[in-house]
Amino acid sequence: PTPASLKALQHLAQDDRSTVVQSAALHSLATQPLDKSMPILLDAMESSSARARETASRLVAKVIPEAGEFS
Repeated sequence: PTPASLKALQHLAQDDRSTVVQSAALHSLATQPLDKSMPILLDAMESSSARARETASRLVAKVIPEAGEFS
């Protein structure tokens, strides 16, 4: 992934008005290398959007099962 593509996905995940778009961006980020995607997914767990928080929590829990205890 290029830095520009990660930045675009981050913007969609955090700032798009559509929760469907936010969720899709988070799912796409989850397919990227963890060193690039995990900081964004962790930030999304604090989103004002309940759907984004839930999606990010589920995606992080797939990688770090213990994280599911905190969602």
